[in-house]
Amino acid sequence: MKTIIGVIFLIFAILIGMTELEKDRALFYHSLNADSYENNKTTISDYDTIVTVTISGEVNKPGTYSMNCGNFLTDIIEKAGGITSNADIDCFDFYLVVEKSLSIYIPPITSEEKISLNDASLDELCTLNGIGKVIGNKIIDYRKENYKFYYLEQLLEVEGVGKSVFYKIRDNICL
Repeated sequence: MKTIIGVIFLIFAILIGMTELEKDRALFYHSLNADSYENNKTTISDYDTIVTVTISGEVNKPGTYSMNCGNFLTDIIEKAGGITSNADIDCFDFYLVVEKSLSIYIPPITSEEKISLNDASLDELCTLNGIGKVIGNKIIDYRKENYKFYYLEQLLEVEGVGKSVFYKIRDNICL
């Protein structure tokens, strides 16, 4: 019995350690990319700042939650009761470092193939409802200037993409 308890404790300790390693790795990659997008520079004192995150879609308790700047999206997802079994985990980054107030939509899994904001060609982007060549090129330019998209709502920062277009395509796009 002591051996079983010991093994369970060891497995639990390993899982916690792996989670911490993933968070450290996410912080490392975030620090590498931090210079590539000017608007999201965070200083040490900013980590005491409270930000609000509105989370909707495939979470158990959609709503607006407060957290410290610098926490991960996974912390908000945990506050929201976790994601549903229908959540498309390819459409968001669990280890997104939250540095400002955001609105995050967790889309459902669909049978349709999703278009990647970070990898799609102009022709692929133009297949999205409301996205033509002009806006498609602006999306590609935004992606080049900011390294990549870190969350779907970042698409709203592209000139010409409004909420109505975003709401039409949000279930058909991923990162």
